[in-house]
Amino acid sequence: MSKSIRSFVSFLLVLQLIIPYTTFAAAVGRFTSVVGDVKQTRVKRVIKPVAKSPIQMKDLIATALTSSATMVFSDDSSCTHLQSPKDLYELQEKCGKLSEELFVKFTMFQNRQRIEIEGGNEGVMVETPHGYQIYYYRNHYHKKWDKCFLIMALDVLNKDKKVIKKVKSMLDVNDNLTYGSFEIEPNNVVHCQTIHKLCKSEEEWDLLIKPYMEE
Repeated sequence: MSKSIRSFVSFLLVLQLIIPYTTFAAAVGRFTSVVGDVKQTRVKRVIKPVAKSPIQMKDLIATALTSSATMVFSDDSSCTHLQSPKDLYELQEKCGKLSEELFVKFTMFQNRQRIEIEGGNEGVMVETPHGYQIYYYRNHYHKKWDKCFLIMALDVLNKDKKVIKKVKSMLDVNDNLTYGSFEIEPNNVVHCQTIHKLCKSEEEWDLLIKPYMEE
C-alpha cells in the first residue's frame, strides 16, 4: 500500500471517529408508499417517512393499526409493513393493564371497598367523616392515534349518599399528559376544559372528550 493510500485510509478512520456513523451510512432501500401513522426510528431519532424516503441499515419501522408502509430494497426485494389484529389486541391489553395499575396506585386507601358502578365497571368506595368518595375509571386504546387514554373520576357523596361534587380527568397514559379536566359542585361548574377548548357543563365536557374515547 502506497504512502498516499495509507494516509487516505487513516484520514477516513479518524473522520469516522469524529462524525457519527449515520453520516456515512448508505441507504439500503426506500419507501414506495406510506399510509397513515408510520414512524421510522434511526439512532433514537424518530422520523416521519414519506414516499421515496431512504431506509438505512438498523432503521426501525413501526406502523399504527390502520397504517401501512411499502418498501423496496437495493436487491430489488420489497415488503409491506402492516399491524395485525393480534398487535391490536396486545396494545389494548397493555393499555388496560397500565390504566388499572395507575388507578390502583391512585386509590391506595386503607379503608377502600371495591364496588360495581354503572356500566359494569369496578370502582372503589372510601368512607370519610363527611360521607363517601367513589373513584372509578375507564380507558380506551385509540388505534388510529396509537395512544392509550384514561379517564379517572371521583364522585363525592354526603352521608345520605347524594352526590355533592364530581371530578374527572383524562390522561394520555404513555406520555403522562393531561388532555382535559372537569369539576362540578351543586349548580356550579368550578372547572371545565379540554386540551383544545373550555367548556361550561359536564355534558359538553363528555362531548369534547368523546373522539378520544371512541372511534
